[in-house]
Amino acid sequence: FLKLTNEKGNVDSYSGIMDDELDDCVERINSMKAFDKDYYVQSFDNAMQNAYHLFGRHCFRKVKESTCNSTNRLIINKLLFESWSVILSQYETDSVTKKFEANSFIKILGRELDTDLEYYRYVSYGTNGRANVIYAFNKASEIMRRAVEGV
Repeated sequence: FLKLTNEKGNVDSYSGIMDDELDDCVERINSMKAFDKDYYVQSFDNAMQNAYHLFGRHCFRKVKESTCNSTNRLIINKLLFESWSVILSQYETDSVTKKFEANSFIKILGRELDTDLEYYRYVSYGTNGRANVIYAFNKASEIMRRAVEGV
């Protein structure tokens, strides 16, 4: 759903009312001459493989910079799942695995969650809220852009 919302223009168009967004999404799918299910299945597969490569067993969790593979896992965070899965769906798995070491984003995301208190709050409380969704998507996109550019 959020991938379609993001493709509609950008995530800034998200109203913050999930029921309305889901209704709109279903209407858009129904009005399409051809819905390319395989494209969305492949996008989801890319996202999950990329997430596992970059975050390992801590994907979609609120990690700390000190988190490592031996650390106990926290519960999956809905907004981290939504934002990172859409962002990571845009990258081919081969290019991600060649460019980045396995588990290399645990510390990157942990640092962001440790230092950007607004990001931490937005992914912790009211995660369907418009401001929360927009901020989380923009932050995940910024983190990925900086990593790809080597900044």
